[in-house]
Amino acid sequence: MDMQEFLMSKESNVTLDDVNLPKSTVDKIRKHMITAPFTSESIESVGHVLLFGAPGTGKTFLSSAIAGELKSATCFSLSYYEIKNESIVRELFSQAEQRKPTLVFLDDIEVFSNSKDDVENRITSEFLRQLERLKVTNGSDVLVVGMTNKPWKLDPSILQWFQHRIEIPLPDEDNRCEIFKTELDHAKVSLSEEQLLELGRKTSGFTGSDIVIVVRDALMEPIRTVQKATHYMKVQENTKWTPCLPDAPGAVEMTWTDVQADELLEPTVTFADLRKSLSNCRPSVDVDYLKLYAQFLQKASNASA
Repeated sequence: MDMQEFLMSKESNVTLDDVNLPKSTVDKIRKHMITAPFTSESIESVGHVLLFGAPGTGKTFLSSAIAGELKSATCFSLSYYEIKNESIVRELFSQAEQRKPTLVFLDDIEVFSNSKDDVENRITSEFLRQLERLKVTNGSDVLVVGMTNKPWKLDPSILQWFQHRIEIPLPDEDNRCEIFKTELDHAKVSLSEEQLLELGRKTSGFTGSDIVIVVRDALMEPIRTVQKATHYMKVQENTKWTPCLPDAPGAVEMTWTDVQADELLEPTVTFADLRKSLSNCRPSVDVDYLKLYAQFLQKASNASA
């Protein structure tokens, strides 16, 4: 069976410098997934890794950044839902050993704990068998990285294999400011430091993906302005038309369909546009999810105490 579709590119230019995470989290990732794994003599002293965090906190992007740091290693990435039968599990681990040093990113790892039929039971059994085989054969050059949004659903028989559990937290205020800055820089939108700080303050509880949605919505505001405008005026030495208020000097009653594409000047995105988008957006992580998440963290803390 061909595992090529699950191979991650070695040409990625994304590294851990590109992720917006607390330094303590990045340090743990470097230690347990980059520095230690492929130098230790035994997988027991290294340990597989569980990355857990709310949806939208950037676990998939993080896996690309980790792969970008490990140019000499082979990296596979797939979700539980792409594993149709146990033979895929066997072949995945077989090729991982043939191509070692290897990282295997397995998303939706919690679903291994929720087998509902014979096929799913065989998939889970084979997964556990392969982890046991790695331990017996001293397979320290193959590291499995489980990723999940719902760590509380992991059965102890699965969870025990992931000695290192790294939380990918919701971005703090500084990280949120950085995410806004990165997204706006890509769109060539400049804000003052004070404006960025305000956006960071007002987005407590937002994931990175939530912030991206806010920015993308704001980027659409000039287009909405163009489509709703009833009057336009000439600018840039009378070479371009741009939307304006009906009482603006030089205003001409017309719609965007009356303007040639190469003569249209869209308004720039403003801080007011971002404020407007923010007022229409809410965090995607709800209270019930946060309650289950907090219970898992408390249980994990008690277990390690």
